[in-house]
Amino acid sequence: TNLWVFGADFALMSSNRSLANIIADYTSTKFTSSRASRRPDLLLLGGFGQRYTLVEFKRPSHQIGREDLSQAEQYRDDLLGKVQPIDIVVIGGTTDPRLQNNMPPAARVFSYQALIGRARAELQWLVTELVKQPEEVA
Repeated sequence: TNLWVFGADFALMSSNRSLANIIADYTSTKFTSSRASRRPDLLLLGGFGQRYTLVEFKRPSHQIGREDLSQAEQYRDDLLGKVQPIDIVVIGGTTDPRLQNNMPPAARVFSYQALIGRARAELQWLVTELVKQPEEVA
């Protein structure tokens, strides 16, 4: 319910019932027995352009590396027959510097600290703009 933390472009996204059905179908066929706990953390329907976003959460102490991005890409590949296009967001502690220069298309990585800092800055900007509005109208 607080998707605005991811940024303004995420504010209109939702995890809706049809997505819940897709995920239920997906997880029951792809992730059974020993793989039952290995599935995407969050799949969102986009507001702008009707894109989907697959979000993979890692521990705040975890450095995001190639393996983490590959895991999210595998989840995306499995879902492509059901929904598309799908962007990837991986959130964790820090990012392996080797990953920064070689990011796959439609994939982004964030630290929790950067994500919260960005949300705070956007919220402060919005509050400042809203406070200015009555003065400009008068």
